Formats: sequence, structure tokens, C-alpha cells
Amino acid sequence: MKLLLGVTGALAGVIVLNILTGGAITAALPIILEVIVNVMNAASIIEAITGAAKNIATYLSQGGQETSELRLRHLQQHWQ
Repeated sequence: MKLLLGVTGALAGVIVLNILTGGAITAALPIILEVIVNVMNAASIIEAITGAAKNIATYLSQGGQETSELRLRHLQQHWQ
């Protein structure tokens, strides 16, 4: 329902702007859409980078723990 209201509001806004600007908004629409697409792509890239950084941090923190535990076990087995 919210999506329908949002689409209806956006469409009404474009119609009103088209009337008020005498059609100039229609000429500028491709440029406006290109800017919106670039902003959304940038947000997606930032989200992917932060997700990868979190995964790498988790891997490194857990990897160091496991390596230390394995070394300790190896030393314990070696000296028994």
C-alpha cells in the first residue's frame, strides 16, 4: 500500500512540475534519473565494501584464534 501511495505521489509531483515548468522537467528527466541511478549505485558499492570489510575482519579475528589454538595443541602433543 505504501508503494502504491509513493508511486502515485511521485507521478502527481511530476505532472505538477511539468505543468509549472512548461515541460522543462520532462527535458531534464533523463539527467535527473542518471543522477539518481549513480547515487544508488554508489550506495550499493559502499554497502558491498562495508560488508566485505566486516567479513574480512571476522575472518582475521577468528583465523588468528584458531591458529593459536592449533599451535598450542601441536606443542602439547609434541611434548607429551
